[in-house]
Amino acid sequence: MMHLLPEWRADCQEAIDLLTEAVQLPPTKVIELTAHALRKVADARDGMIERLRDQPGADEAAEWRQALDTVNVTLSELTSVEYPSSFNRNHLNTAIELLRPLVDEGAPPQPQGRTEQGPSQKPAQNVAEGLQGIQGGIVEEPVRQE
Repeated sequence: MMHLLPEWRADCQEAIDLLTEAVQLPPTKVIELTAHALRKVADARDGMIERLRDQPGADEAAEWRQALDTVNVTLSELTSVEYPSSFNRNHLNTAIELLRPLVDEGAPPQPQGRTEQGPSQKPAQNVAEGLQGIQGGIVEEPVRQE
């Protein structure tokens, strides 16, 4: 079982809820909800970093580092949603997939690599592998700022 602090788990769950809602919305709303979700994930990340600095030798430190790796990959996904004048909705689902193990009891987080066909089936061994493929993407529709 993951020993994440309740506030980290809550921030990740709130981000999942926001992203799940955003998936079906028009682009301007997607961007708005994605920004809120990004702030929640950043809050979890900041808490993890602070705790790791305060308690680097804690029994749970390895799990916290693994969760931090997942959160960092998720932040990369969320910042990739919006491109200049267009956005990619696929990053929302990938971010949800990355966060879900952090809130599901007993499931260790595993950053997932991405390809243009979608999330890979093989868990990434580290952040570098998790970031592999994130650079690619298919621009889905233009963003119109209203």
